[in-house]
Amino acid sequence: MQRLDSIYYGTTQSKGRGVYTAMDIPEKSLIEICPVILIPKSQMEWIDRTVIYEYYFVWKDQDLALALGYGCLYNHSETPNAEVVFDYEAGEIHIHAIRDIEGGEEVTIHYHNDAGFKGKLWFEVRS
Repeated sequence: MQRLDSIYYGTTQSKGRGVYTAMDIPEKSLIEICPVILIPKSQMEWIDRTVIYEYYFVWKDQDLALALGYGCLYNHSETPNAEVVFDYEAGEIHIHAIRDIEGGEEVTIHYHNDAGFKGKLWFEVRS
């Protein structure tokens, strides 16, 4: 796992755990590279019956990817400050800042625009 030394996880008031930064991160900076554990799409039926359902990404060919590091802890936002970029060849998920992020701010992604997710969100969006 490669990541900025300044990111950490903490709790949010409304969303459980989340990823934060202790220092300013400039737009377009690489925040984290997360290796993934690939799960064949044939196992989705069983995975969706577990808590892992809340944490995986949809990968190439509709396989599932469980991101290591802080990868599965980034929360959704309708106005995210980071994006997910899949590196299929390397088997990694890259998190990049899409705007300047201030120290102490939660790092968020958009689950529809990022992460390969195309369906309806399975939770109520909270700020």
